[in-house]
Amino acid sequence: AVVLQGSLKLLDDSYGSFRDVTVQNDIGSVVEVWSSEWAFTSCSLQAAGHFGVSPVCVYAHRLAVLTLTGCSLSKLHTSRKRDVCHTGLYVCDRAFVTMTNSTSEGHKTSDVCAGDRGRAELS
Repeated sequence: AVVLQGSLKLLDDSYGSFRDVTVQNDIGSVVEVWSSEWAFTSCSLQAAGHFGVSPVCVYAHRLAVLTLTGCSLSKLHTSRKRDVCHTGLYVCDRAFVTMTNSTSEGHKTSDVCAGDRGRAELS
């Protein structure tokens, strides 16, 4: 399995997939998807950071199409006692996310949040 430290910015008109990848970011959000198509299978996405940074595991917006299968979205455990992960999955701006056989847990605000015409299907 591949382990990445930091964040992924998947920008307009890009596409692809990640399989068996762990992405950890101890200073902010992990995956941000803008108007593109991506799939994550059997991945672990872990975010943490200061409350004011509002870290999110997955942020899908602006017509993004995202598929999460067998993934885990969680707070990254750090040595800093005040670190949080606000939200596991945040969907907005007409983005569409399908989340299947996945988990989202341990977040400060919500495990899944959809707004501004964002759509999520969980099974």
